[in-house]
Amino acid sequence: MAAVRAFLAGFRWDRRTLIGAAGLYLTALLFSTLALHPLQRGLHEDFDRAPEASRLAREESIALMMEVRRTSPSLVPSAFRGLMGYGLLQVPVTLLLLAGVYGTAVPSVLRQRRDFWKEARGHFPSFLGIAVLNLPVLAGVVGAGGLAVALGERLIEGRPDPRAGAGLFWLAIFLAAVLGTLWRNSVGYGRAYRVMTLGETSVLRCALEGLWFSVRRLLPVNLLAWSVHLLRGAAVAFLFFVLDYDRTGDLRLWREGLGIQAFFMALACLRVVEARIHVAYLNAFLK
Repeated sequence: MAAVRAFLAGFRWDRRTLIGAAGLYLTALLFSTLALHPLQRGLHEDFDRAPEASRLAREESIALMMEVRRTSPSLVPSAFRGLMGYGLLQVPVTLLLLAGVYGTAVPSVLRQRRDFWKEARGHFPSFLGIAVLNLPVLAGVVGAGGLAVALGERLIEGRPDPRAGAGLFWLAIFLAAVLGTLWRNSVGYGRAYRVMTLGETSVLRCALEGLWFSVRRLLPVNLLAWSVHLLRGAAVAFLFFVLDYDRTGDLRLWREGLGIQAFFMALACLRVVEARIHVAYLNAFLK
């Protein structure tokens, strides 16, 4: 029942919560727009030289992308080289907004309600510290995912059918989602522990408590996380539906533009829901 109550608490919003969602939406929109040009340039510079370039222009196939990755392994990382700087810029801005979201999710019975930006400024240094302390966990997640993909590629190496790579792609996506969820839970509950103890606990202990809580309550924590993932999946499905629907219509550009904005806003709202779930569920065990 605690998990169900926490899930429902994620959707109980107030004015301060809307500030956080709007900030996350605008941040994602800004940085994705800035990153679009270098990404487009990198993809053209690299993939236009690939032997499969003419097929890529005609086909939208995951199997074909996997074939390109095997035959020209340097292309994909090279095409995304311009995005690192924008990612590094987005991280502190997102952490500042999340500090406000988590801080305003603390029940009023524990502390008098505070302004969103005061919460954001107050918790930002500790949130940055928790993120840094969780980097080894993230490195392990990325390393395990990379090993799984490398092993899968060795297993399908030499097979004439490139569609075999599609199965590997979806397997890698699933594994990355599982491991990424474990890391995300560890960080999220570490943040929740920090705000729930009113900033009086060390950053190191918060990071460790978040990891331990995620492991100790593994099943309900992951059920909550995957419930939010399902909603994210619905948002992605909606986006693909909008982009694929009636490509020749007069209002196509307007429809696609509004659909993309709705997608970004849905992801921002779900980020807020996830944060409030973390605080509400942890609160049930700190009483």
